Amino acid sequence: MVRRHDGRNWVVLLNSRVSPHAGHLGRAIDSLMHRAADEVEQWPSGDLFSEMGK
Repeated sequence: MVRRHDGRNWVVLLNSRVSPHAGHLGRAIDSLMHRAADEVEQWPSGDLFSEMGK
């Protein structure tokens, strides 16, 4: 779970703590998640959850 100073927040749920390629998956994906969030130029302004499941 990450709460950033810029108001962007996320939770990543994994079913394992380690992998053959990384000692701890949370630390392994942390920089990838920050990079992905930084690359978004415009976030939706409204709630899109109501459109899910239609």
